[in-house]
Amino acid sequence: ETDDECTNAVYVQIDDGDKTILGNDPVFDTWHWCRGFAIDIRRGFHTLHLSNHSDNVAVRNVFFADSPDLAPSLEQLATIELFNDNFNGCDHGNFPLWTPYQGDWSIRQRQNQDKADNLLVGKSTDQSLLALEDRKWGEHLVNVSFRQTQDGGAGTWAGLCFGFENNRSYREIRWSEKATGDSVTMEVLEVDEGSSEIRAAWDVPWERGLWHEVLADVRHDRVFVTIDGGIRRQARLKTAPTGGIALTLKGDIEAHFDNVRVWKPNSGTST
Repeated sequence: ETDDECTNAVYVQIDDGDKTILGNDPVFDTWHWCRGFAIDIRRGFHTLHLSNHSDNVAVRNVFFADSPDLAPSLEQLATIELFNDNFNGCDHGNFPLWTPYQGDWSIRQRQNQDKADNLLVGKSTDQSLLALEDRKWGEHLVNVSFRQTQDGGAGTWAGLCFGFENNRSYREIRWSEKATGDSVTMEVLEVDEGSSEIRAAWDVPWERGLWHEVLADVRHDRVFVTIDGGIRRQARLKTAPTGGIALTLKGDIEAHFDNVRVWKPNSGTST
C-alpha cells in the first residue's frame, strides 16, 4: 500500500542475490498484490531482504509459490495490524505508550530466556489498570496472553478492556478464578461513568498457573470471546464501542501479560 502517487515499489533481495524492484504499478492508497519474479533456490533456509525504493510504501504479506499458475487471493489480505506489543528488547517494546492509572506495572525478563524476551508484570493490592489511550478503534480484534502467578482468593479478577474512553467508561472481559482452581467465571461488562452492567457470564475450564489466551473480536454491538483458541462465546452490547484497550487487576493479585495484539479484519463477519 502507498499514499505516494509518484512511485510504488520496494527492493527485494534473496540471500546474497541481486536487488530487484518489486511493484511500480499504477495502484495507490489501497492494499493489493504486486506480481513478483521467478527464482531458483534450494531446499533449506533463506533470507528475504526488503528495503525502501519509494516513500510511504508498506508491505504486509509475501506469497511464495512453486508454480506460476498459483496466485494469492484477496482473502489472504485478511488483516490489518493496528498494534502489537510483546514488551521485548532493551526499550521494552511499546511499553512507554501505555498509561498506568493504578497499581504497579513493570517489565520483567522471562526466566531461562535471553534478555530480549520480556513480559509485563501487574501487581495489585486493591485495583490496577494499564491503558493504551487515544485510540479510535471500532471493529477490531484484540488478543492477550495471561498467567496468574498467585492465588488471590475470593473477590480477585483480571480483565481485558476494549472501547476504552477513560478509566470510568469502557467495556471489559473479566475472568475470576473459582475456588476449585480448575475453572474461571468469564464476564462481559459495560462500564459507564463508573457504573458496571454484566452483559454475559459463563464458566470456562482454566488451569491455574498456566498461560492462557484471551481473544476479543469486536463487531459493531457484539463481542465474540475466544479462550485458548477453542471455547467461544458472544455478548451483545448496548452500543458499538470505540476507543483503546486496557488491562485490569482487582484485589491482592500478581499476574503476567504478554503478546498484546490488535488487528482489524479487511472484510467478513463473525458468526
